[in-house]
Amino acid sequence: KLRAPEAREMGVVDVVCPGAPETAAEALKLAEQLAARKWDGAVYASIRMSMFPDACRAVGIAVESDEEKSRHFASRL
Repeated sequence: KLRAPEAREMGVVDVVCPGAPETAAEALKLAEQLAARKWDGAVYASIRMSMFPDACRAVGIAVESDEEKSRHFASRL
């Protein structure tokens, strides 16, 4: 377990907010910035899942197979 300030120092998170309302506001701000850049979250999620498959499984996120990854990236080419 990490506390928020420790997680920020380690680079696990970019921003630490004092409470839920501030966290929601910061998340909305980030979402707007990413949308303005036409960010494709599916590509980055796939990269993160392939980098951290054990962590993804531990929190219940399905890890894509190699075949699924190649289909996803091929569809973008």
